[in-house]
Amino acid sequence: MSPNTLPEGEIQFHVLGDLAVIVNGVEVPVPAQKPRKLLSMLLSRAGQSVPVALLSDILWTKQPKNPRKAMQVYVFRLRHVLGYDRIQQRGEGYAVVTYPDELDVHRFEALAKQALNAKMYCDIKDLARYSAEALDMWRGRPYVDLAESAVTAHEVSRLEELRTSLLELRIGADIGLENHFETIPELRSLIMRFPFHERFRTLLMLALYRTGRQGEALKVFHETLVLLDRELGILPGREMSTTHTRILQSDPFLMSADAVLECLGEVHPKAAHR
Repeated sequence: MSPNTLPEGEIQFHVLGDLAVIVNGVEVPVPAQKPRKLLSMLLSRAGQSVPVALLSDILWTKQPKNPRKAMQVYVFRLRHVLGYDRIQQRGEGYAVVTYPDELDVHRFEALAKQALNAKMYCDIKDLARYSAEALDMWRGRPYVDLAESAVTAHEVSRLEELRTSLLELRIGADIGLENHFETIPELRSLIMRFPFHERFRTLLMLALYRTGRQGEALKVFHETLVLLDRELGILPGREMSTTHTRILQSDPFLMSADAVLECLGEVHPKAAHR
């Protein structure tokens, strides 16, 4: 392929996990570590010009004699893979050109937005669908080729937080669709990883109650109460406390889809007036 032309057909950029460039469904190798780092950094600011000085800091701990010339070599290699027009020089920096739906991060965020809209409109089926589709795109730590860089640390943290929120939504939707048994082991595993994450604990209480394990659900609340008091000196929040009260009362509301939305922080009119 000439470096002055674009790859023919559909192209996808994957940064949720190992960097990958997919052309017509086939992965195209991005050669060598430094061109991979360069492309990852450009994709983290897709469409924006990234200054050469910043790119140099990403690529080298010890600067070469002529970093601009060395970078031009890496740019040439990327252009050979992607096409000349995909890596553009803009002012004192470079930018990668992407089009709608080509970058997995953008599709991930779009699906997350659709999932949040489904929660707002109390649509459990769409909530399950969009949150699951988004999570299926996650292949590992974002921008893994830049793992040692502080420049993308905030963006990586933001995406990981978004993934955690999507896990809440997808598991909540599964409970709402009466897939209670499947969610219990997953929630227990997540609580081991995130011991102070109250929403996972609240969803576990709900799933246990809906499978007839009221005592175990109350035990989760008690364990959380002790943990938060001992480690942080605080009490469980509103969602968990409300769910605990409803369990003590064997409230029929807990078997409804609205109960799931309540656990996810969506105050539903029916729940608010109970």
